[in-house]
Amino acid sequence: MYRCEWIYAIKTTIGSTLVFQYLSYTTQEAVVSKAGLLNIKLAEADNKLDEVVVVGYGTQKKGNVTGAIATFKADKLEERPIVRVDQALVGQMAGVSVKQTNGTPGKAFSIQVRGTGSISAGNEPLYVLDGFPLASASPNGSGNFSTGNPLDNINPNDIESIQVLKDASAAAIYGSRAANGVVLITTKRGKSGKPTITLNAYTGTVERSKKLDLLNGAEWIDRATEMINAQWVASGTGRTASQTTEQRRSILGLGAGQFNVTYMLDDRWTQPGYGGLNVIDWQDEIFRTGLTQNYQLGASGATETVNYYVSGNYTKQEGMVTGVDYTSYSARTNVEIKANDQLRFGVNLAPTYSITNDPGVEGKDNILHQALSMSPIQQDLAGNVNVFNSTQYIWSVTTNDPLAKLQNTIGMTKKFRTLGTVFGEYKILDGLTFKTTVNLDNTDNTSKSYTPYTITGSLTTRNTSPNVGTSGSYGGYRKRLRTGLFPAGRK
Repeated sequence: MYRCEWIYAIKTTIGSTLVFQYLSYTTQEAVVSKAGLLNIKLAEADNKLDEVVVVGYGTQKKGNVTGAIATFKADKLEERPIVRVDQALVGQMAGVSVKQTNGTPGKAFSIQVRGTGSISAGNEPLYVLDGFPLASASPNGSGNFSTGNPLDNINPNDIESIQVLKDASAAAIYGSRAANGVVLITTKRGKSGKPTITLNAYTGTVERSKKLDLLNGAEWIDRATEMINAQWVASGTGRTASQTTEQRRSILGLGAGQFNVTYMLDDRWTQPGYGGLNVIDWQDEIFRTGLTQNYQLGASGATETVNYYVSGNYTKQEGMVTGVDYTSYSARTNVEIKANDQLRFGVNLAPTYSITNDPGVEGKDNILHQALSMSPIQQDLAGNVNVFNSTQYIWSVTTNDPLAKLQNTIGMTKKFRTLGTVFGEYKILDGLTFKTTVNLDNTDNTSKSYTPYTITGSLTTRNTSPNVGTSGSYGGYRKRLRTGLFPAGRK
């Protein structure tokens, strides 16, 4: 019997694209008939040629496309206490860089696929949620998404899988929007069998990873004494570091009880217990151990005609800095109904609501920066340093009490977002299906801030001009994305 290989090319037209499918067969049986004819029976060979798949408006080898896709399964999400979908991608996929640009709980991460994709435009990828391309957004110079991030308020517990398309051959179907890669997010669906009810809950803590080594009370007094004495000696002839406070006051011509902090020391520094002065570790005062809570209740199931997944979620995360926290409420309904063998339709609906409290912690000259520059020696306790009815410790060059600012400043952002998809699908012929989709992404965002005069300026200003230090703002935006898709194509 002679063994040979036969290769057939099957031509298929999809739209305006010509696609060839190559099939390989080998001789299974060859028999010579009485008439002298060779009868050959063919069987499909296991060693297939390179498969050709359609990507966008062209074709690519399957191996090339698979190599450009990274997949993250949902079962790994349950192992990590996260409050955002983009947190799930941190350190999980090669070629996908996820950076945290803001430490406030609930704030968006910046994602780049295979490095920087643009110089003047945004570098964020395109996010596609259950086939719905979300509006793109890029962080500003301070790392914030001023008009929201596409992944805001999406519950990570509802995610089934995440796929990242990392190059042009894989992302061609989405056109120019996919220049920086595509993140495909698929939410959960019901599975055949008995209906399932799930309860997922976890709690944990968050705290600072390190403490900066700053001057303590004794070290600060030692350095302040050294600097003041050096300035005093250099200020005139006959002046020595051993001269007392009264001697320096007399030489400077000051009255009783008057001080020149540039040349005079505080006598309490050398007294037991620093003469009633307070030693404050400002890092210990403003940092805390924050509590994180998450509760998820879901129900899912599938029959021959209905596939459903319903869930509700509550998340509360306290930041490691006093006064900073994030609260989120979310729900999701994914329902598909098979009316008959030809008609199928469904709806995906996900309303969410979140509250973020941030009195203004991060950034240059903001509260955290101020706390790290505060003097550890004060005449008042933490929370009452140069605020309300207390005056400033004159040897301290620091500003108003940062702990009082954290406790009395309002910085609140409320976001209500609704994601919805309604679709219908009709099977016209075998291999030919018509599908129509209507999508909605609506966001209502409000932000307000308020700083009372009682924690600003000097005591004199607070008593004489209270309105000078009072400030506040209120603003918001509404963003709405509506799309409709009415394609007819071959599957």
